[in-house]
Amino acid sequence: MGNCCVSSSDISLIEEQSYNTGPTSFQEPLQAVSVGGGTAAFYRVRYKPDKIPSGKTEQYWIAKDLSHAADERQFYERTKQLQPFSREWSLLDFTFEYGGVHSLKTNCNGSVKNMKHLLLRNAVDGSKKSRMMDIKIGEVTAVGGWQGKSRIRAIKNRMVDQATNSSVEGFRAEGFTSSPDGLEAILASDLHNHRLAMQKLPASELLSYWCSTSGASTECSSGHYTPLETSFLVVRSALASLVSLVSSASEMPVPQQWIGSSIGLSYDIASQPSLSSSPDQLRDIASVRIFDWGRSELTTPEQYRSLSSANKKSRKQYWNQWCDGTIRLAFETARFLRNQFCPASGVWRTLKFQIWSHNRNSTLSPIQGTVLGVASVDLSSIPFGEYFDLELTGRNTVFKTVGKTTNVIRNTLSLSFSAESAPTLLRVRVDIAKGDSQVFDTTYKVTVHSAQSLPKADVIGWCDPVVTIKMIDEKGASAMARTTVQRNTSSPTWNESFDFGIAQSSHVKSKELVHDTSILRDLPLIDGSIHNWDVLELSASHTKEQIMAFKKRFFRPTVRSIQVAPPEPPSSRTATLTSEVGTFLSGDDLTSYSPNSLSSTQRLTSPTARGRGSQMAPAPESPGFRKSNSFPTKYSWGKYPQVSTYPRSPYTPVGPQYSPRGFYHTYS
Repeated sequence: MGNCCVSSSDISLIEEQSYNTGPTSFQEPLQAVSVGGGTAAFYRVRYKPDKIPSGKTEQYWIAKDLSHAADERQFYERTKQLQPFSREWSLLDFTFEYGGVHSLKTNCNGSVKNMKHLLLRNAVDGSKKSRMMDIKIGEVTAVGGWQGKSRIRAIKNRMVDQATNSSVEGFRAEGFTSSPDGLEAILASDLHNHRLAMQKLPASELLSYWCSTSGASTECSSGHYTPLETSFLVVRSALASLVSLVSSASEMPVPQQWIGSSIGLSYDIASQPSLSSSPDQLRDIASVRIFDWGRSELTTPEQYRSLSSANKKSRKQYWNQWCDGTIRLAFETARFLRNQFCPASGVWRTLKFQIWSHNRNSTLSPIQGTVLGVASVDLSSIPFGEYFDLELTGRNTVFKTVGKTTNVIRNTLSLSFSAESAPTLLRVRVDIAKGDSQVFDTTYKVTVHSAQSLPKADVIGWCDPVVTIKMIDEKGASAMARTTVQRNTSSPTWNESFDFGIAQSSHVKSKELVHDTSILRDLPLIDGSIHNWDVLELSASHTKEQIMAFKKRFFRPTVRSIQVAPPEPPSSRTATLTSEVGTFLSGDDLTSYSPNSLSSTQRLTSPTARGRGSQMAPAPESPGFRKSNSFPTKYSWGKYPQVSTYPRSPYTPVGPQYSPRGFYHTYS
């Protein structure tokens, strides 16, 4: 692969010539289109019927008002020049295709005038009804004095960061188009509180609503996947793309400062893929794109070397935060896929219902409220195919079919009721099907019909009941769904159905979830499935450790340009580097190692060809050295993630630099 050779002066010249003010190929005037999140206006762009270029469609582009996106223009111009050059810029493949700046007649609030627009690839082109989730990445989403952001506004942004999921998981939902009814119901009614409530939601909740079949097409014509199967394929596709994105981020040649940029997850909820779709088509069923570059700068190695020490430190800090946010998003997507569709041993053991009263207070999470009752039932005891009532009492949950009481199932947590109060009943139905799916071994349809005699929970009004349904496996992992909110009632009626499926093992193989074969070689039990991913810890108390293990597996910061020794026979490959950085094996994992007195130039032998690229191992006496059982290699860095090397860049590292959130290299 070639090296990037575009200079800053070349890019400036390209930018000066990028305006297109000549005869247009587009229909005018442009009309505004609504999008979720953001402040810049977007406009629908259509080619004239006789002007559609080969390989493009009528609505291939969408226009973004340049007056609100001037800072993004330079970023996209640089992206356009850097993308074709080498693997180290492969992360830019996840940006939207850029069509330049065009001056077009635009319908703006009823009047037509010429406006300058950025043309970007239309994410909803070809979709009947696109559902897109805008995820703003980073623990900090605004920095005072950076790219025109005032310090006052940065402080306000920081307050939002601290009050939302940005400070918890390193990202937050900023927009959600074509959202399901269940999500809209739990969010506050006015615009400000609606957005703040959404920004508080954790990844598991967001993904649950994103892939929900509610609002999707319920028609399943012959020869197509069902909505539930499509939901599974969408999450699987998003996970594969996010893992590739994380891997590409580790290839970036220098740290970047991408403040407030977003990752968009989208798919078409109005149609299901054909059963004859190829594996490649199914892998692309969900789109994952990075966008919103108003507070970002694309830094080349040439520019990075010219920065002051303070600016380099700043880029390392915020690049670490951006990478941590994307890694956490990928991790949570993998865990969601595991919990929602892949129960341990291929069986769900327990069906749990929780009735709670929704809290409209925007200072709390929208999924917090007063618990009205909890009922847990063994799935093996359920009368499938008929309605039955769950009676919630102060001590026990009484299980009975409609019209008659049968037996007490088990003790359960519930609200205490007085002896005079009527029993609280939840009427539900569960249907089961086996062997009828192309994707699932077993499917369940859980219908929540109604509830009676709910206790009062609100100061004003009665209560706003919601039912959360969980299918729980033997390890405690649970698939989850939630009804809409019924307002101010003691006897709500939902009559809503939710589908759950247990995926066939062939559809959750590691090779189906990770498409980069170089990463696959480092995963344990390659022929296994997501059940074998030891990085997916179900216990919340170990989440931090499991995220670090996930990061070490998929995020491998690379060392550029090493001095490679002359080629030797395959049974004894060698490479040399100063002892400041360590010793490398070109092409093989460190699968065998004999510690001798290691000098500044070291030699290691590896008879087995395994691993991703060239792995680095420091001398045993170095403070970062320890044995590792987490990787196929025998030795690895103690406090640094393992790194792979690709001798493809002219920039020579001075040595490894460590910060609390990652591992980077300085450049001479």
